[in-house]
Amino acid sequence: MPSQRRVKAFGLIVILIVLLILYVSSSARQTRNSDFYTKTSRALEAQRAREAKAQQDAASDAEIAKKLRDAEARAKKEESQRHHAPVQEIVGLNEPKEKDAVHGPVKPAGVAKVGDEEAGDHEKSVAGRVSYTDKKDKDDGVAKVGNIGDGVAGLGADKPKESHGAEKEQKAETEDDHEVEVEFNAILKRSPIIIFSKTFCPFSRKAKTILLEKYKITPAPYVVELDQHPLGQRLQHALAKTTGRSTVPNILINGKSIGGGDDVEDLHQRGRIIDTVKSMGGKRIMEARLFEARKERRLRA
Repeated sequence: MPSQRRVKAFGLIVILIVLLILYVSSSARQTRNSDFYTKTSRALEAQRAREAKAQQDAASDAEIAKKLRDAEARAKKEESQRHHAPVQEIVGLNEPKEKDAVHGPVKPAGVAKVGDEEAGDHEKSVAGRVSYTDKKDKDDGVAKVGNIGDGVAGLGADKPKESHGAEKEQKAETEDDHEVEVEFNAILKRSPIIIFSKTFCPFSRKAKTILLEKYKITPAPYVVELDQHPLGQRLQHALAKTTGRSTVPNILINGKSIGGGDDVEDLHQRGRIIDTVKSMGGKRIMEARLFEARKERRLRA
């Protein structure tokens, strides 16, 4: 059994512990109830509230800035589309409505039907192959590349910018096209009737025989042998783009194609050569008649 002294010591320790607990709890209550603690707590809460509000404001500002950037990007895009829209419309208007010789046949222009007194454009079919028209404006000047179509005149047209090497190649092509255009115009000035031919082509021989040997035409038709001309291939390509006819012979009167050997033969058999030459050649044709008619008159005399 413990001694009385130990019991007293244990009881004293318990009392001290209880008093200490009471003191600490009382101090804590006093501290929480003090002005300093209250102000500090309120200040900390206010600080946390300000930080939370600042974070919300920052998020709101970021969202607003994003919306402003999106709106500005859309406005720039719409402005760019409005800026380029007229150019696209003009390009669409300038596109050729008819296919060239590479993509398809082009309807060549030509002469009005003889004896037709109606105003405007007239069309005529030659041997069921070629249709040609003639505006009754009596344009008797020398034909040029610019007034017989866009095939040659458009050879040097501007193209989109490409790399440096592509620009050099484009420049070389443009110079070649200009050379062809100059030569083409020079040929058209030689005579109102130009026969683009090849020496070995039987259809070319047929056309030359009819126009040069059976008819007296002044000025005489001028013959260009493409297989002997230094620019023959490029001239033939230009003819294909201008007249829609890529084969030879190709007979032009004042820059307008009337077809090839079969077409000339058909006009000759139907007695339409002289009317066609005079109608399309206009004032540039000084004389057009059959050699045979002159021989018959001599025999009768």
